[in-house]
Amino acid sequence: MKVLVTGAHGFVGKNLCATLYNIAAGKDRSHGIDPDLTVYEHDLDTDPALLDGFCEKADFVFHLAGVNRPQNPEEFMQGNFGFASRLLESLERHNNRCPIMLSSSIQATLEGRYANGEYGRSKRAGEELFFDYAKRCGVKVLVYRFPNLFGKWCRPNYNSAVATFCNNIANDLPITVSDPAVELELLYIDDLVEEMLDAFLSAAGRGKRRLPPPAQAFHGIVARKIVPVSTKIAYVLRKLYTRGKVTYQSLFQKAETKSDLVATFLALLELIKSKRISVEGEGSEQTVQMRPPEEWDTTIPEEFDEENEHTEVLTDGN
Repeated sequence: MKVLVTGAHGFVGKNLCATLYNIAAGKDRSHGIDPDLTVYEHDLDTDPALLDGFCEKADFVFHLAGVNRPQNPEEFMQGNFGFASRLLESLERHNNRCPIMLSSSIQATLEGRYANGEYGRSKRAGEELFFDYAKRCGVKVLVYRFPNLFGKWCRPNYNSAVATFCNNIANDLPITVSDPAVELELLYIDDLVEEMLDAFLSAAGRGKRRLPPPAQAFHGIVARKIVPVSTKIAYVLRKLYTRGKVTYQSLFQKAETKSDLVATFLALLELIKSKRISVEGEGSEQTVQMRPPEEWDTTIPEEFDEENEHTEVLTDGN
């Protein structure tokens, strides 16, 4: 099975390729995918002449290439629409009707705060290009509109708000929140890769499945747990009100899912930012305690009201 990954050196592409290589090496058998895999990586530094050969041989395409922070807004259309056109032209020239997964963005809805974004327009144009190609050539096309992603290899001040917040807090840098009322939808990168591989198996056919499918492969792809950060803020404050001081690790002991873990961590960041709590010590000896009320930052509005669920954490099925 030959798999083409465009944007292979980006955040999503790097994580996907790492998993595909582990499957091919027999190190990862959890996905039920035949390890007879060949991965074609394509990125900005790839010889353009190689793309044509990749398109001729590929049995499946993960199209992840795109531009999200250009110097000139016009580069959005060139990077997110122009290259996609060349990719589809090459596949069509070789009469290769392999399935394609296209990475898009929730900004392609062009609704609400995304209504006037050049990035969203370029992503919507890319979606329409692939849908037209699917109808014209009878090809299966899967379009995924990604929410805000985070996880290993994401970059602060570039492709992840979570990475930016963590980096700034760790380095005592200011944090800017443009609109505190926005609910930030988050998705962990490993959960996304898991879903992408399930889509690959479904689209490529049963013949590519070598091992029995894991139980999670039968979960509805819309099944998900949403954890409001405000509930975790209330949970942390209640613990500190009753005990005064607790260990940092104890705040995560009752977490049942990744969503719980992330929401608890974000709650701690909010409380530290508002100067309501302090964290002392290192490693397993770290403790968390309330700060005196006179030190609290009272300029942060309504963030600690249990009924006010401005921010939520979402991870697919977890």
